[in-house]
Amino acid sequence: MSITIAQVTDTHLLDSPEDEMRGVKTWYSLQAVLEDVANVKPDHLLLTGDLAHHGTAKAYQNLLDLITPFNISATWLPGNHDCPETMKHHLTHSLFSPPHSLALGNWQILSLSTITVPEGYGEGRLPEESLAWLRSELETTHRPTVIALHQHPVRIGIDWLDQMGVVNDQALLAIIDPFPQVKVVLFGHIHHAFHHQRNGVDYYGCPSTCTQVVRDDTTDPTLHQPGFRLLHLNPNGDHETVIHRVANALSRG
Repeated sequence: MSITIAQVTDTHLLDSPEDEMRGVKTWYSLQAVLEDVANVKPDHLLLTGDLAHHGTAKAYQNLLDLITPFNISATWLPGNHDCPETMKHHLTHSLFSPPHSLALGNWQILSLSTITVPEGYGEGRLPEESLAWLRSELETTHRPTVIALHQHPVRIGIDWLDQMGVVNDQALLAIIDPFPQVKVVLFGHIHHAFHHQRNGVDYYGCPSTCTQVVRDDTTDPTLHQPGFRLLHLNPNGDHETVIHRVANALSRG
C-alpha cells in the first residue's frame, strides 16, 4: 500500500491570527493551505521548521489549534526561527512527534534537527551525534528511506540562500551517498519548490505556507502562491511528488 506524506513548512506563525509577517497574516494563509492538505487525506504531515516566526509559546499553540482538528499525525522539526526548547514543551499533543525515526508502510522516515546554536544568518549545522545517529539508522534498516531536515544540504543557486544552508553539508552527503535505500531528502527554509538529484537521491525544497522566494526573472504568478508538497511513497521504493499551490491563501484575514 502506498503512503502519502504532506510536507508543510515555514509557517512563521505569530501570537495572533491578525499579526503579519512581511504583509502576510500567516495564521490565515496556513489555515487555507491546511484545508487543501486535508482534502488529499495524507497519512502523515512533515512540518519542516520555521513554524513560529519568533519561537513563542502562543504561536506553537496556534499551530496545534490549526492542525489537530484534522486528526493527522505529524512530525515537527525546528527551523532557525524556532525555539527548540519551547517547541518540546508545547508541541506535546499525541498527534505530534519531535525529530525521530518513523516506519510508515514499507518506508522509513528519518528526521534531523539542524538547529544547535544560532549561527547568525539562519544557517544550520548537524552535530556529530546526529550524523552518527543517521549513519547507524542507515546501517540497520534497509527500507526505502526519506530524510527530512530544515536547511538545505545542496546548493540552491540563489547566493544569499546558499549562505544559509547546512554548513557541514559535505559531512551529511558523505553519509547519505553510499546508502542506496535513501530515495528522498526533504527540506524547508528556501520558501520555494526545488529539485536536485545526486547519486540517485532526489532532493526537494518546498514552498512556504506564507511568503515565497521568487527569482528576479520569474514571470509565473503562481510561484508567489503559498503551498505544500505531496509525496506518494510506493511499496517498491518508487515515489511521486507534486506541489500544491493555494491561490486564495494570501487574501484571507
